Amino acid sequence: MENNIYGIDSQASAIRNLKKKFYSWIFDRSTKYSKGQPINNKSHYDGNYDYCLNLMIGNSLKDTFFSNVLKQGGFDIVMGNPPYIDSEEMTKSNSKLRAYCSENYRVAKGNWDIFCIFIEVGLEKYLKDGGRLAYIVPNKLLSSEYSKETRKLIQQYTIECIRDYSDIDVFGVSVYPIIIFLIKDKDITNKMVKIEKIGMKNNKGPEIVKSEDRNITYFINNDIWSISIDINKKLIDLKLKDAVKLGNWCEISGAATVSEAYKIKELLKDLENEDSTTYFKFINTGTIDKNKSLWGVKKTRYIKNKYSKPIILKNILKKKLPNRYNQADSEKIIIAGLTKTIEAIYDGGDYLAGKSTVIILNKQEKKIDLRYLTAILNSSIISYIYRKDFGNLTLKGGYLRVGPPQLRKLKLPKILLTNPNIHNEINRVLDSSKKFDKVKKIDEIISKYLDVDIKEHITN
Repeated sequence: MENNIYGIDSQASAIRNLKKKFYSWIFDRSTKYSKGQPINNKSHYDGNYDYCLNLMIGNSLKDTFFSNVLKQGGFDIVMGNPPYIDSEEMTKSNSKLRAYCSENYRVAKGNWDIFCIFIEVGLEKYLKDGGRLAYIVPNKLLSSEYSKETRKLIQQYTIECIRDYSDIDVFGVSVYPIIIFLIKDKDITNKMVKIEKIGMKNNKGPEIVKSEDRNITYFINNDIWSISIDINKKLIDLKLKDAVKLGNWCEISGAATVSEAYKIKELLKDLENEDSTTYFKFINTGTIDKNKSLWGVKKTRYIKNKYSKPIILKNILKKKLPNRYNQADSEKIIIAGLTKTIEAIYDGGDYLAGKSTVIILNKQEKKIDLRYLTAILNSSIISYIYRKDFGNLTLKGGYLRVGPPQLRKLKLPKILLTNPNIHNEINRVLDSSKKFDKVKKIDEIISKYLDVDIKEHITN
């Protein structure tokens, strides 16, 4: 223990508790390992934990420790459970450290969380060539925009295993953890990555319930990683080999900036007796359903206020926020930003969308039928693909974070955008005046052309 175990923590209590655990283990004569062997010429535990000098109190992100080991190339194994502090909390509580990290670490791009920095420190500073790293971190590492640079760093080395604990309440908070095992080895030829899903069986505790081996080239060639283990996902992947990214076909953006959102709040009012040509209806996540607006049916919540039929007068919006006026007046798709499945409506220019939504517009060079695309996005199969690829961003309760970065990278089977037969069949469904479940019928059409049946799994 004295010569082989090293540790750093910023909290003195954490170091002391760790020392307690080490010493209770070493001096417990009942364990088969210790056998009461003396340490530092002590044959019994005397309550003093301070003579274990390799466990240090300090900030590993700013300071360098164990220089004698680093001079020899670094450590054989680096393990860690970085603190779960997001960008907003760190900005409030430790802005100086955040500024320091932004200036000194390559992965500190965008709204990075602190675990990203710990991965760079462990890999680049403390781990020797050929050594192994194991960290328990949020599954946001796999697909969030702010951890993109961290994934680029990891792509330089060998990913040995990713173990998914997202179905288990590990920490009692809304965090979905994974354990990632890395080897500091840049020779990735023919390497396979073990993907393991951890679950509970028969109340016996956590164990591996699913596993598969995946070629490491998947992680090298993709900037967003899915660790879904699912037969139907594999079938979908076959269809996605000839796929297109939605962002290459459409303009995708947030509906408003933060400052614009508060200006919009000042202009919002409930409908009284205004002429319909003088206002835009206002819609937000919560009043968007699949292919259907719930404006006037369900109350709208927006920045702590509630509205029955919220509107914004066109002449005022055009004067105060001309860009948002042009957006509202355009043909577009409006997508809810926090849902369990993708929920989108087609709008010919009647609605102003709230900050929590995403807007899709046609590109000048690619004119596609936005009403038809809305139906495609609302299909269960596209929600299934989205959840499998971006489910790492799932929040408590199973809600998906649906934002512009994810939608731009969402891969759609090209056949859905280019085959006129699918287009005609789906438009006939949309045009029908008969009462039936149009989403279900569109699912059946898409399943038929993709030759993929995932009815039993689309709600997983």
